Amino acid sequence: GRFLRGIGALPVEEERVNVSSFKKAIAILGGGGTVAVFPQGGIARDEVQGGAAYLALKADAALLPLHITGASKALPADGRWPSFARITVRVGTPVSALELANGSSSTSAAVAEGTNLVRRVLAETRLG
Repeated sequence: GRFLRGIGALPVEEERVNVSSFKKAIAILGGGGTVAVFPQGGIARDEVQGGAAYLALKADAALLPLHITGASKALPADGRWPSFARITVRVGTPVSALELANGSSSTSAAVAEGTNLVRRVLAETRLG
């Protein structure tokens, strides 16, 4: 946690709306910066949440899907120290906010559509 805060990670709490972190992330993206999001809401989960699509839509930013394997072996959730393990990062194709919205007129519909697209792109990236 201390390391992540030191490199500028924004705090996110489960089961709670994180308005302050969302506003900071949108400001970073709006200024041309980069924000990394675990679309599953954490490590080693399968269900894709809508936060990444929401941020991309609100900031008119592109999403670059990445699939990371091996990180949980390199730094197990219950481990205090990293271990040597192979980490593989697969890079997908960037998806623009316009593609995410896919013609949706409301934010909630666009986030739902964008989340489905993120789900598909991550599955494709995971396969290789």
